[in-house]
Amino acid sequence: MTTRPAVTRFVPTADQFAWTFGGCDPVMRIQPGDVLDLFTEDAFAGRIRSTDDLPSRSITYPFINPQTGPFYVEGAEPGDTLAIHLIDVQPARDWAVSTTVPLFGALTGTRFTPTLQPPLPERTWLYSVDTAAREVTYRALDSDHSVRLPLQP
Repeated sequence: MTTRPAVTRFVPTADQFAWTFGGCDPVMRIQPGDVLDLFTEDAFAGRIRSTDDLPSRSITYPFINPQTGPFYVEGAEPGDTLAIHLIDVQPARDWAVSTTVPLFGALTGTRFTPTLQPPLPERTWLYSVDTAAREVTYRALDSDHSVRLPLQP
């Protein structure tokens, strides 16, 4: 008979997010083989919730892309390779957002990556997430166009 490892759930509070890769104290100590059920926040730390919320008014840089963790793995030493297995990925809520930010990102030119068109305007799109139907609904901002897309995280 094999025993299943215990599952530890961790939902970070806003003050527990890491905003850089490295240089942060661990939020929890775990054993090799432990199973974690983690919540990760979206790139905007949940601050953009409607099409009226624009990144320039909702986000304070450098507080973007919050990270959950880090976790201290008992017995791990510098130089060790750790294998992480993602067992399941599910949406955290029934909505999602995307934005365009002037002079930022791959879709618009900057002084470092000039393109022929003017910068894209700052806009926010809100998506309806239907986990039961495994679909996400996109709605255009400037027309009646909408489309249902498969939800495949």
